Parts: sequence; structure tokens; C-alpha cells
Amino acid sequence: MESAELVDMMINGASPSEMQDAVKDLINLKAADKVDEFKPQIANSLFGTPEEEVPETESELETETETEISQETQEEE
Repeated sequence: MESAELVDMMINGASPSEMQDAVKDLINLKAADKVDEFKPQIANSLFGTPEEEVPETESELETETETEISQETQEEE
């Protein structure tokens, strides 16, 4: 329903409850359009764009292993 149709309802003497329902429908349609318009932007701002997982390099794995071994050795002493 367009605004012009709502005006036509008023001119033609539609009941107040019919006009109220028409206004509610018009508002709901416009709100739904706005929600659909902003949905992708909001989703990206909340969840971000998916990032590719970067596999750990061999040097990072060695460093982690060396650190774990040295910590275990210190705990045993």
C-alpha cells in the first residue's frame, strides 16, 4: 500500500480501524525494508568477515615445543 492509497481511503470515508490497519501495514513494510537494507552491514560489524586460518609455521611449532619442554623441566626440579 502506498501513501496515496491511504489518502484515498480517508477521502472515501473508510472506517478508522481500516485506516489504522493500513497505516500499521505501511509502517511495517517500510521498517522491514530498512531492516533488510542494514542486515548485512550489522552482521559484518558484529561478526566480521571470515578470516582465513593461517597454518602455524615450523619455527613457531619448534618454539612452542622448546618452551613447553623447558617449563616441564623447571616444574620437575
